Amino acid sequence: MTDQKSIEKKLERSFNILNSIVENITDAIYLKNLDGNYLMANSSASKIFGKPMSEIIGSTYV
Repeated sequence: MTDQKSIEKKLERSFNILNSIVENITDAIYLKNLDGNYLMANSSASKIFGKPMSEIIGSTYV
C-alpha cells in the first residue's frame, strides 16, 4: 500500500468515526467552513431545519 493510499484510508476511518459519533448524538450538530457553507450535519439538524441533508450540505443558509 502506498503512503498516499494509507493516508486516505486513515482519513476515511477518522471521518467514519466522527460521523458515527455525530449521528448518535440527539442534539443538532453541524459544521460550517469559514465561508459559511455547511460541510456536515447530523440527522437531528436535518429534522430541526426541516430540510433533507442534500439541501443542507453546501448551502450557506438553511
